[in-house]
Amino acid sequence: MPELIAAVRAKKAISFIYRGARRTVEPHAVGVGHDGGVWLSAYQTAGHSVMPGQDWVYCKVDAVESLQEVPVRFLRTRPGYSREDSRFMRFYAAL
Repeated sequence: MPELIAAVRAKKAISFIYRGARRTVEPHAVGVGHDGGVWLSAYQTAGHSVMPGQDWVYCKVDAVESLQEVPVRFLRTRPGYSREDSRFMRFYAAL
């Protein structure tokens, strides 16, 4: 989780495997969901999508595998992002 928090704060893209598929994302928030688990909210820029056309992904952090930093920084939040995301009870890092 420290790598995810650092990526959010530095606005650095990351790549990882989730549900058996590699994804590249711009992480926007890491925090505690209503189930008590730690979740990542991110804008997907490349890789497999569970649902075609779905740009935003909400991933359970303990299911994220093979996390890698991508040498790409993003400058601003993507459309559709809200720091008041009701899926989170509290944030560890958020844009």
